[in-house]
Formats: sequence, C-alpha cells, structure tokens
Amino acid sequence: RVWSATDYSLLRSLEGQTGSVWVLAVDKDGDLYSTGSDDCTIYVWSGTDGILLRKLKGHTSRVTSLSFSPVGTLFSAAEDHTIRMWRAGGRPPLVLDLPKTDWSPRHAFTHDGHLWVSIGLIGMYGL
Repeated sequence: RVWSATDYSLLRSLEGQTGSVWVLAVDKDGDLYSTGSDDCTIYVWSGTDGILLRKLKGHTSRVTSLSFSPVGTLFSAAEDHTIRMWRAGGRPPLVLDLPKTDWSPRHAFTHDGHLWVSIGLIGMYGL
C-alpha cells in the first residue's frame, strides 16, 4: 500500500504479487517502486499510478534485498546466493554468485552512486 506522508491517507494499493512481499525499494524520484517476494519474483510498479510495469523472474528463492542505483538500475539479492543487476530493454540480468554459506545478503548505494556495498553473513562485497 502507498500512504500519504502528510495526512496518512491510503493513496493506492499495489495488487497482483502472489507471494508474501519481503522487501520494497523506491527509486530516488519516487517514479518506480519495486517489491520482492518469497515466490522468487520482483515486481516493478509505476510510482505515479501503481500500475504494474514489469515482472522480473530469475531468482530461485526468496528475494531478500532490493535497491535502485541513482541512475535507476535495479539490484536484487535472494537466498539463492545471487545478486542480480536488472538491465533495461529486457536483456538478461547480470548475476553475481555469492559463496553458498552466505544466504541472506543486503545491499545499498551511496547517495552519489559511486559506491555499491553488499553485506552478508560472511563478509562484504563492493563494486
């Protein structure tokens, strides 16, 4: 659900994702929302009207982390030991395989976009 931060009213509901949603990301302008669930899918929604724009498949287990880069590229991580960079134009995502002992990575970008950091149970990764 999308709520107003000024009067706390419900603006819209994002409907259609079948699994339990575990994670949410919003791009820097609020134009895109992304949700990840335990059915291994990622949904990308319009931030202005809540319309489903894309359904991303590729992970083989629960999606645990999502983030948008400052230029709008979506990154995801899941319990399948991968981090994926979803590219525009329907091209296959770039995939970073993590050690099998690192099951639940989280990641974020610095505000200037020059650094991306992922942390898991056994260490940190960066680009």
